Amino acid sequence: MKFAAAALPVDLNPHPAPLAGITLAASVVLAWALCAALGLPGGWAMMSTLIVVRPTAESTMSAGADRARGSLLGALVALLVAALPVHGVPPMALTLAVVAALAWASATSAAWRSAPITALIVLQATAAGGHPAWQVAGLRVIEIGLGIAAGLGCVAMVGLLAGHATPAERFASRCELTLRALADAWEASGDGPTGPAALDSARWRPALVELVSLGRAADARQRWATRLGRAAAPSKQRTAAHEVRARLVGRTLADLSTLARLAQMMATRDSAGAQALPQVRQQVADALLACAQAVRGGLPAQQVQSALAALKPDPTSARHPAWLTPALALLLQDLAALASLPATKAGRLKSEPPPEPAQTA
Repeated sequence: MKFAAAALPVDLNPHPAPLAGITLAASVVLAWALCAALGLPGGWAMMSTLIVVRPTAESTMSAGADRARGSLLGALVALLVAALPVHGVPPMALTLAVVAALAWASATSAAWRSAPITALIVLQATAAGGHPAWQVAGLRVIEIGLGIAAGLGCVAMVGLLAGHATPAERFASRCELTLRALADAWEASGDGPTGPAALDSARWRPALVELVSLGRAADARQRWATRLGRAAAPSKQRTAAHEVRARLVGRTLADLSTLARLAQMMATRDSAGAQALPQVRQQVADALLACAQAVRGGLPAQQVQSALAALKPDPTSARHPAWLTPALALLLQDLAALASLPATKAGRLKSEPPPEPAQTA
């Protein structure tokens, strides 16, 4: 079965749109109910739920952890500033200085983005004289915690009941399909003057952005499983293996595009070298298909290495024109890096077609 970039729909959400909307609505209602049961206003809890809820429990947990850390930092800084005996400084000037400093710090990490907001709320409420700073800070931190808990609970429950695939399974499925689609696009790149347009980066950008997002979600799940003691700690090279694999797929697309345009340009200038292009084209397609099957470990490492070895430039042989050597070397480097990453041991999704065996040279 042939695939193309147009056949790779962008679908970051494992649930249908109505179910995703119901999940978000249920999270908001649950956050309000928890606050109502505790006699709290609930506004900040519902707002936190709307901010942190994501398609998967892992991404929701990561967003919630960032919001919780930032809110705690902002509350602590605001309490410290409110407790300092500052004389002769206008309250608004002091608030502006603190919020500006936290805003600068939040630019360095997504985990601190809610810090300046929390500090601003606490300091302004204190300056207005309505409530003590510790009451405002405590109320905000508690409600944010309740909102995060409500959102995480609803997302986890819906995921459990719906039985959707894990981020690693969805990533493995999409990564394999993307590599297969690249193999088809590479073969189509030799069809006439407009052939290289099949590898145009603009056509592939949505699929590659989705792949990186899925990789980050899979890596986040692995990190949380490690923190909770459900998985062994990975090595430094494998802490972000899914995202690294996704970015290597993007680099492979750039290599293929360069190779296709170079072959088109030089085919009319080097007739002898052009005779080797069909064989090179088949070898590249075989290597891509081998790497696609290696995503799940569906192809022995020896066969993958055999497919990659056929691409190794050989200056003493006429099988590869000299003008293809640099581009082939870059492609081989990225494909070898792809093949060296650990396979994703995940089941196949019901909606995807069975893999086609790679024909190694």
